[in-house]
Parts: sequence; C-alpha cells; structure tokens
Amino acid sequence: MRTTFNARRLLNRLVTPQGLIFIICLVNFIVRAIEVDRLDREIRAYGYVEHWYPGRIMVEPFLLLVAGALLLFNRWWARLVAVLASVRVVYSLGYLPWLSIHYAHDVPMFSSQAMEKLWYVVYKLHPECLFEVPLGVAVFICASVLLARVRFRRSAVATVGG
Repeated sequence: MRTTFNARRLLNRLVTPQGLIFIICLVNFIVRAIEVDRLDREIRAYGYVEHWYPGRIMVEPFLLLVAGALLLFNRWWARLVAVLASVRVVYSLGYLPWLSIHYAHDVPMFSSQAMEKLWYVVYKLHPECLFEVPLGVAVFICASVLLARVRFRRSAVATVGG
C-alpha cells in the first residue's frame, strides 16, 4: 500500500511541467554521455589523448540536469540555482558563439548573415548545442516563473497578515 502511494506521488510530480523538463534534461544527459563515451573510446583507440578531456563536453548537460532536478524542489534557493545554471548554459552555448561570430566576421549581431554564419560555424557541427540552448531557456523561464510566484506569494502574505 505504501509503495503504490509513493509511486503515484512520484508519477504525479513528474507529470508537471517541471517534471517533464527534468525528464528531458535527464534524457539529454544520458544521450550526451553515450556520445562522449563513444568519442572517448574512438580517440583513445588512435592514441591521441594528450589534450582530450571528456568531462569538458559534459559540463552543459550536467548543469541542465542539475537545474532540471532543482525545479522539482519547492525551495526558493533551488529555483535560484536553477536560474543561474540555465543562464550559464544559454550564455556559453548561445550568446558567446553569437558574439564571436559578430566580432570574427564583422557582421551585425541582429542580421540574417550572423544567423547564417552561426548555423554553419557552430550549430551545424554541434547540433546538440541547438537543442541545449532552447532547453536552457525553458529551464530559465520555468524557474523564473516559479521564483516569481514564491516572491509574490510572500509579499501578499506579508501585506495581508501584517
């Protein structure tokens, strides 16, 4: 009886938007870990391991996984850390390549030329980044909305109760 209650409670928690984002982050982390493991075996088979660190590729998926997991906790600090982690992912995978294209090719940032060069230079070679940037934005929006709800709820309680 107790295990079915816990299973139902867990299932009800994972059906929420936060739970779905966490599941997507978990699947992204697993897929990227499999890809990095395959790449690591390939590189080590050829004997080139001097400047190869597979953990560097897993930083952004790990941050997304942590941010997605923190969305499931009902604490303001967990949502704040989720916001910060998702901002880091969007900054490093979205904004920095865009800024680099702007400076390297001397094109306006908000132009079709910049988007075209960004596609051919970054996202065509690394399509996982094209998936992780919107996922980071989704985590950011969800965590921001939940954090704002906590803030507005506390201010309403203080006004009414005070």
